[in-house]
Amino acid sequence: MSAKTPSRFASPSRRAFLKQAMAAGVVCSTDAFSRNSSFSRGESASCGTGQGILSLDELCGDWKRMSELGNPPAIENFWGALQATDNLLAVTCLTLPPYSQSNHSGYLHIDGEPVHADESRWYAYQILRRSRKADLEVETSVRMVFEGQGVLSRIVIRNLDYAPRQLEVGAELLGAIGRYDSGWDFIVPQPGWYDKFTAGPAAHGEAFLIRHASSPARVAFAFSRKPDQLEAIDDRGSANWRMTVGPGETRTIEMVMAVGDNDDTLTLARQWASGFEATFAAAKSGWEKRYAQAFIPRNGFYSGNLPILTTTDERLRRVYYMGILSRLQMLRTNLPIQPRVIVTAAPQWAVTLTYFWDNTLFLMSMLDPEMMKVQLKRWLTMDISRCYAQDCISGAPRGPWYAANNLSVFGMLQGHLRVTGDYGMLDEKAGEKTVLEHLKELATGWKRLVPKDQELADYGDPTHLLECDPVYIHAVASLNAANVGMMRMLAELLEMRGDSRGAKELRADAKSLAAAVLKLYVPGEGVWNCALPDGRLIKARHVYDFATIAKWMAEDLSPSMRREMVAFVERELITEGWMRAMSLQDAAAPESDRPDHGPMGAYDEWPALTLQGFCKLGYGEKAFDPFYRFEKVTHEGPYAQSHEILGRNWDDPVRVALRGYEATHTMIGSTFTELIVGSFLGFQPDWRGERILTEPCLPPGFEGGLSGILFRGKQYELTAGAGRTALKQV
Repeated sequence: MSAKTPSRFASPSRRAFLKQAMAAGVVCSTDAFSRNSSFSRGESASCGTGQGILSLDELCGDWKRMSELGNPPAIENFWGALQATDNLLAVTCLTLPPYSQSNHSGYLHIDGEPVHADESRWYAYQILRRSRKADLEVETSVRMVFEGQGVLSRIVIRNLDYAPRQLEVGAELLGAIGRYDSGWDFIVPQPGWYDKFTAGPAAHGEAFLIRHASSPARVAFAFSRKPDQLEAIDDRGSANWRMTVGPGETRTIEMVMAVGDNDDTLTLARQWASGFEATFAAAKSGWEKRYAQAFIPRNGFYSGNLPILTTTDERLRRVYYMGILSRLQMLRTNLPIQPRVIVTAAPQWAVTLTYFWDNTLFLMSMLDPEMMKVQLKRWLTMDISRCYAQDCISGAPRGPWYAANNLSVFGMLQGHLRVTGDYGMLDEKAGEKTVLEHLKELATGWKRLVPKDQELADYGDPTHLLECDPVYIHAVASLNAANVGMMRMLAELLEMRGDSRGAKELRADAKSLAAAVLKLYVPGEGVWNCALPDGRLIKARHVYDFATIAKWMAEDLSPSMRREMVAFVERELITEGWMRAMSLQDAAAPESDRPDHGPMGAYDEWPALTLQGFCKLGYGEKAFDPFYRFEKVTHEGPYAQSHEILGRNWDDPVRVALRGYEATHTMIGSTFTELIVGSFLGFQPDWRGERILTEPCLPPGFEGGLSGILFRGKQYELTAGAGRTALKQV
């Protein structure tokens, strides 16, 4: 860490810091879809802050051809989520726990023909879809009521012809939604083909109500302009409007879909429809405020705050804020387990679950240390050897055991403690044991998995590891290396607390285990073997070995091993626009086609962890070219569960994956933000808080900094330039 602030970067004052944060909030946006007379051409509002926080409009995706998408865009409202379809109006996968949808919400028709979207565009608070024919242009916006059980749709129709058009616009009204107070798991409970619904007009033809026969769930549709015809067709409805549209003129239809119990849902739908403009605008401004609060100390919502990145490096800045936004999308404020919780995925799968694996980031302990502390202590009371996640409705464990559970929870705890300095937590009870006792069990639990006369922990079959890789099994190098790193990390903590004997024992165990791990290395190839119980060794050409060993055992690797490992990743994994989790040359590649852990794509955390590994191994200069190329994926939308590569060539296209049960959105994109903070800018505090910055891995020519770093209850600023960084308390 340099003792001198780089002179070419002026750190912002506290007043400027707060001004930047609020600039991302409710006062900055220009909403092209908020006025009936406007017809959006897709331009995002210009309300950013130059070098500081990117607004939600600046973080929107580009217009994308629907035919090119593998996984259509989705949005959240802090209570649930939904996904667009290729029809201009319909939404699917609507989940507002305890409510869940099957099928879709109903197609838009014009003159009896379904109107399919040619393109779509993602924003955090809305999805735009549009269709353009020779004489007619139609664009729709769908938003979710902010922290409410409702969907808002605006349809704008423009006549491109030179003559007036007589149009009949129709909307199907489907309400296949049920209430489920239990049974939430990876597979979301939802109505089946056998479920019965009753439907009919209500409120003198101004609304439509659908009732689920098997639960109290009700779905009500209401309209700002009463349909010319509204009728029931079996278990659904049909709304129709007849209109004349002059040359160059536009017509707008606005409708609301409300979800709830009993027929009060109808009242709510009508209220939202009668005040549609205000409700529609609040769906955006509520999101903007929640986003802006994340950067403001003592903001009244989160118990902490995140740093503001200031830089003229536009691509790096976009990755930083998109990573934060990807995690905020998964924030839920309506689940009973605690007031605020981050779920792992949406909107298709696991929408109420929080997986241990996806949470190993210290940034959340900056943003909301109170939430994280409650969550961590609750997880320590669970038997994480029997599950992979917790359901945030029931609090119950879900899924089979994941081999990375101990590493994940240990990583969360060490990050939380190092950032908050809350070492009193170590002596607090979580169940029958103290947090420190739990930490010791997490770091040494691998010993129970070592077979007789063996040295390495055996993690079993693919069910517990990468699921889709039939040869990445048993004694894998990655998790055994993590065991080495956890014991060393814990030894430092014990020594800090005066337990020199315990620290010495852990270091001895770590040294012995590290020697056993190194025996798995394949010289000259940069990859690692898996050791099977029968003594056979199988090469694993997978990113998980690279990323995990680089993080937890870098100090044990020789210069040639480091060089060969990086060369393997460059040669066999990284592509023009993304990376492969598994090499095409891996023995399992022909039968491991899943896009998150197989050869045809990568889980969205793998690229960020890989570039962290480059920095850790001393090859940071090799991280920047792929980093800037990977930025392109953010122009489809936020980070997802995985992106797939559409071919075996280096420059094949990349898109958000759906096949293989991949979710449209997950929390893991914030790993890219932590790459920038922890690796590029070097914010990596030790246990004592005496060393806060490590040697940075700055992009060439980078100048900028971080304002509002919440570290151990105090605010800091980091400045970077001319290859140096400096930190000061403010």
